[in-house]
Parts: sequence; structure tokens; C-alpha cells
Amino acid sequence: NYNQIPSSVYRIQLNSDFTIKQATHILPYIKELGIEGVYCSPYFKAYSSHGYDITDPNMFNPQIGTLEEYKQFCDKLKKLKLKHIVDVVPN
Repeated sequence: NYNQIPSSVYRIQLNSDFTIKQATHILPYIKELGIEGVYCSPYFKAYSSHGYDITDPNMFNPQIGTLEEYKQFCDKLKKLKLKHIVDVVPN
């Protein structure tokens, strides 16, 4: 269904300097800009700060936050009706 594809997406690169909690705080601003969705770097535990060298696909990356903070992020996305695109790295 094409009406579910966002026409504009904001990419969020999560790392120890920009955590999921900080990303949650900017979501209202992203919505205010007219952005319809966010595209996030991988959430799983990784070796480096960019998150694309996953070391444990069964564990949330502690460098970017906690599972509870991720749930709050998702709740805020839902409340703001923002779409959520997750980058999954199959290594």
C-alpha cells in the first residue's frame, strides 16, 4: 500500500554521542519539519560506534541506550504517527 511509504525520511545515526534517548527528544521537531518517518542505524550490540559491525544480534547496543529507552522511542514515534525504518545488518 503506497500510502504507508513515507514521502520524507530523517536518518538517525545512533552512537554513544547521540543516544536513543536524545533521538526521542528530537522527534517532535522532526515531525514539525514535516518529516514522515525516521531511518535508524542498527540497534544491536556492535564493536564500533557506527553500529554496522554487530557482535551480538540478540542484545540491544548498550552504547546507544537501554531496551526501555528504545520502547519509549517507539512509543513516541507511534504517538507522533512517524514511520520507523530500521537498518538490519545480516552479518
